Amino acid sequence: DNAMGYYQTAIETEPEYYGSYIYVGKVYMKKGMNNKAIEYFNLSVMLNPGFPEPYLMLGNAYISGDRVDDAISNFIKAIEADPFFVDAHIALGLAFSKTGAFLDAQKEFETALKLEPGNLEVLSYRNNLNDFLRQGQ
Repeated sequence: DNAMGYYQTAIETEPEYYGSYIYVGKVYMKKGMNNKAIEYFNLSVMLNPGFPEPYLMLGNAYISGDRVDDAISNFIKAIEADPFFVDAHIALGLAFSKTGAFLDAQKEFETALKLEPGNLEVLSYRNNLNDFLRQGQ
């Protein structure tokens, strides 16, 4: 709650700074208040539509609410804003996995590995997906 107060004050002081809205949204997500988080992430997007992080956070909030299609569209927007944003490629791969679009998921994990070779998180996701796909054949 101290963090929330700090960021709310920051918003009141400098309402056009998009970063404060992201932080407030993150606090709401930690509290399980995804709709409120989405509201703040959207405000951040309105202030700086070219910045990728609020799209990633919107996607994460939508995934938490089982709105996978909305999550996917926001992860794609994050990647469009920054094609080198590894976390967005990972998130998009995981979202594709949830929908059964395993080849798309695999492509995103491979892209993330090209951007960040040796990333253990991505290696784990890719290997688990490959094992799953091999078992299905």
